[in-house]
Amino acid sequence: EGVDYPLYGCFISKDHGYGEGAVLISDGYNVNIPERYVDTVKDIMSDPEAISEINSGKAWFRFRTFTSEKYHRTGYRIEFDIK
Repeated sequence: EGVDYPLYGCFISKDHGYGEGAVLISDGYNVNIPERYVDTVKDIMSDPEAISEINSGKAWFRFRTFTSEKYHRTGYRIEFDIK
C-alpha cells in the first residue's frame, strides 16, 4: 500500500497567524503537510543521523489511508522511512 516518495529535505515555515507549517522536499516539488507533523519534522531536523540519511538519498515518505472511527471518513497519515 502507498507509493514511496524520496525525501530530499524538510523545513518548518514561519507562523503567520495560522501556526507553523511543515514542508517536505521531494522530487521536483514541496509538499505542505498538516500541522500535526511539525514536531516530527523538527525531530528529523535535529537528528544528525536522519540528516545524513536524507543527504545520502536513503530517506522516503509515503501517504497511508485510514478510516476514522469518530468521523467515519477516510483520513491520511504520513510515514517516514530510511532505506
